Amino acid sequence: MSIDGIGKNKVNLTQIKAGLEFKTIQGNTKNESIFKSFDKDGNGVLDENEVNNLKQSVDKDNDGIATKKEAGKFVKENGLKKQKVKNKDLINFLKQYDTNTENVKESAILENGSVEITYNDGTSKIINPDKSYETVSNNETEKTTNSYTQDDVLTKSKVETETMTTETTYASDGKTLQKQTIQNNETKTLTQTEFN
Repeated sequence: MSIDGIGKNKVNLTQIKAGLEFKTIQGNTKNESIFKSFDKDGNGVLDENEVNNLKQSVDKDNDGIATKKEAGKFVKENGLKKQKVKNKDLINFLKQYDTNTENVKESAILENGSVEITYNDGTSKIINPDKSYETVSNNETEKTTNSYTQDDVLTKSKVETETMTTETTYASDGKTLQKQTIQNNETKTLTQTEFN
């Protein structure tokens, strides 16, 4: 269900959930300014605390609805007018929020400050405070964990099956193999190969 179904100048905030990533809204300077006003820790993802803050900051009367008037107050109070952001821009950002997170099942803040986003398809992404991240996917036979830099460069891949674990480390280009370790989980036999 879309959050913008209650009117042109209103947004139902109760359906907004954590897990919006900066990467999904890049290219629109107004949306980037709005996002950064909520992303207090600067890690590039709106976590549960930041989304709750978003809702409280915008929804002044606590009715679960953000109106054009409330959006205008938020824009003014947070210095967004200097960046040419208007109340309608905030309303549009909030309406787009639902679309950009419709595949998010849930998110959680981990002990180390990272944010774990779980998607409806069962995959997950862990975004670290330094904006590096890991993706995790599971199927019936294997679990794959890929580690990336904040610039989306693959640094490490780990594939785990019932019988074997394979870890591969990549060079700074994210493609050239540096090292591969294969372990037989039953016999604990280890094979390690280093690439030049």
